[in-house]
Amino acid sequence: MDQLRKLGQAIAAEMVTDKTGARITVAEAILRSWAESKEPTLQKAFIEYAFGKVPDKLETNPLENRKTLILNYGHEGKRLQDREGPGSSCEVDGFSRCAEIKFSTMARGVS
Repeated sequence: MDQLRKLGQAIAAEMVTDKTGARITVAEAILRSWAESKEPTLQKAFIEYAFGKVPDKLETNPLENRKTLILNYGHEGKRLQDREGPGSSCEVDGFSRCAEIKFSTMARGVS
């Protein structure tokens, strides 16, 4: 397989004359023919070699399976403290430092 790859690379590096008379490599001639082709698969192959593979699957819902963090503090903390009661984890040294963290996973249907 390595010998075949080396042969292919040697052929791709050979110089040829294009239709305008310019000297280009075989690889460049192939890429230019793909870029100018009316065949969509060759156009796609050219774009993928030039810029990277086109994704097979588009992400239609980028927010799916994401975690949500809700942070309540200051005046909002009083509401949580009232719900949890005095001496709860919301109160530290007599100060209200409440934070409600809600992690939801849409895939499991948990909120």
